[in-house]
Amino acid sequence: MYIMSRNDETPDMIKFGFSCNCFKQIMENGGQDMLDECYKDNQLPQDQWLQDSEITLAIDASQMLKTNSK
Repeated sequence: MYIMSRNDETPDMIKFGFSCNCFKQIMENGGQDMLDECYKDNQLPQDQWLQDSEITLAIDASQMLKTNSK
């Protein structure tokens, strides 16, 4: 299950929550290593995770390039 969330207090912060049936086994078999390698700066402490998520990443949308309309 994927959950994406954004709130009025921090509108540029997009939270991405994830959970699945085998989450614990995935994390024990290299999942945490992959997260640390690819998303180290995006991982949130557990007290900031989205409800019903087994991990939550945060993306700072203020740093994303704006798209141009044609």
